[in-house]
Amino acid sequence: KRLREIANMLLRENCSVPVTPARPAEAAEKTRFINEVRLAKGVPVIILADDVTMHQDWKERFEVARAASLGIEVLHFSTPEEIRNWFRANLERWQNVTYLVDFELREQKTNGLEIIETLGIQEQAILVTNRAEEEALQNRCGRLGGGLLPKDAVGFIPIRVE
Repeated sequence: KRLREIANMLLRENCSVPVTPARPAEAAEKTRFINEVRLAKGVPVIILADDVTMHQDWKERFEVARAASLGIEVLHFSTPEEIRNWFRANLERWQNVTYLVDFELREQKTNGLEIIETLGIQEQAILVTNRAEEEALQNRCGRLGGGLLPKDAVGFIPIRVE
């Protein structure tokens, strides 16, 4: 039933999904800075970034981690529309995906955190940003319950496959 609701909402003009906070309102707004990227064998990874360099950095990181040999498909998207289209076409498996989402998406009307919120993927998402030190952004991420990764850490954050 939930998938049908999501599908109907995505087909509307704004492609939004209502967000239920991942944590109770009274919970502390603690940002979860991640110290490693944890992946599960056979679970796809989606990268949303508008920067070719960021895609290349992740590609190299996943090659070193031997993601492909562990059945981890890595999908690269550059625009919010691309990830929304994938989401619509894969309603049966969107929850079993790890999302690495860039915060700033140039020449777009939305940002990565808004994409995470509208798709309702906060539990599976890591927001990647140069603005990780901003308290307002940290608090917003904390309320959602997703992870936060400074962009400059992408090149050396450990990737662990379980």
